[in-house]
Amino acid sequence: MPEDRKAASNLNVVIDTPGDATYQILDHELVAFNHSHADWNTQTFTALVRDADDRLLAGARGIVRFEAVEIRGLWVDESLKGKGVGRTVVMAVENHSAVLGARMALLDTYDFQARPFYEKLGYQCFATFEYPNGTKRFYMSRSLESGPAPKARPETNEDGSVPLER
Repeated sequence: MPEDRKAASNLNVVIDTPGDATYQILDHELVAFNHSHADWNTQTFTALVRDADDRLLAGARGIVRFEAVEIRGLWVDESLKGKGVGRTVVMAVENHSAVLGARMALLDTYDFQARPFYEKLGYQCFATFEYPNGTKRFYMSRSLESGPAPKARPETNEDGSVPLER
């Protein structure tokens, strides 16, 4: 048996549930490895919609790296769905990401979430994963260089925010 296999045979695998603290250590190590092999230059931000009482009503995370933005966690309060708020949040993430150098956007959504919504914004599905229970997860992308998404983008405010439709 090769020497490295002998050393590995003395190790134990342990399941840590839920493992959040341990995962943070693993993630830190993986990030360090990744940074040693590529210039990630990761920039993160969150686009938020708040009301006059400072209640959070909508938002999404933007993670820019490798000249692309990953849009994560788009959420819109039920009372605002269908009123253009989600589109405005996505546009704010895209606009800010373009300023940071992003030329592409990517995201994922489940079959019970918002695929038609993203398709209306110009996103195209490039991969689908079907879970054993039948749930589908769609991976979607869109070029930010091909111009605005369908329905022209609003102008941004002086602070870089995107005004909501009234």
